[in-house]
Amino acid sequence: MRKLCLLAVLVVGLVPASATAQITGITFSGPGGTVADGGTSGNLTEPILTYTAVDYIDVSITVNSAGSYNINEAPLFGIIHNSTGQAWSGFQLVNLTPSLGSFDNSWSYYTSPFTSLLNTTTLVVASGGAGVPDGTGMSMFGNYVTTGPGTLVLRETPIAVPEPATITLLSSALLLIGGIQLFRRRKAA
Repeated sequence: MRKLCLLAVLVVGLVPASATAQITGITFSGPGGTVADGGTSGNLTEPILTYTAVDYIDVSITVNSAGSYNINEAPLFGIIHNSTGQAWSGFQLVNLTPSLGSFDNSWSYYTSPFTSLLNTTTLVVASGGAGVPDGTGMSMFGNYVTTGPGTLVLRETPIAVPEPATITLLSSALLLIGGIQLFRRRKAA
């Protein structure tokens, strides 16, 4: 009987405990803005990101096991809000921890002025359409699948619509460079 109990203990010790995918922590950093909420429940996180500068916010999500985790930046739960003073022509999420996992192909919009969505294992880019004017927001959601426990880091960055003065300055610079090249060719001939 004693040998049977010892064998049972050894067998139970070899069978891995089933882990439920849980988010155990979430933090935010970066020069892009502030975070009103970083709520989590089980394998779901619902960040509310308010951008005050056209720059990135890193969302660091600590998970307890391999599994699928839902990033839900949607109007009823989380949202991505533009308070930068500039319109956005796009928005991107970059997977900064590809050794831990990847985006799956589930990424989509709840509400968005964008018409195109590029979704790879390391990048999600929203673009096209009307863009996000200052004072409004957008909403996206999708899954990140991890290969084990750890902290996944997503860099979320708005892409600003170039200001007319910037476009004019760039055009003028290109014309000036073209004129200098033409002058040099004619002088050499």
